Amino acid sequence: MRAALCCVALVAALPVTEKVSIDGTEVVSQGAGDGALGKSRTFSKTSTKKVCVQGQGLKATVYLRNRSESYHHYQHEVGSCDSKSDSTAEHCADETTHKWMKHAQSYTISPC
Repeated sequence: MRAALCCVALVAALPVTEKVSIDGTEVVSQGAGDGALGKSRTFSKTSTKKVCVQGQGLKATVYLRNRSESYHHYQHEVGSCDSKSDSTAEHCADETTHKWMKHAQSYTISPC
């Protein structure tokens, strides 16, 4: 019971303007929770790998390699992490912005 209350407090602390979505599905937000924060996640085989970050306090890093491992210049951070930017601004990346992203295998989401 105490663990459940702890997690509810963390989700409630996430501002409504902070969201991360993968292919249009929210993976971190007030509604989706914050369970994906700080973990290496893999894209599904059918994923278009479109990563969008809204807000000033979160960023997503997309990796070409699995297990969120850096490789040469094939990793990309999505999100502004700029406290002076618009809190409702959305930043997105996919294969139209970075050709290699169609082959990306993993991502992480972290606070700025």
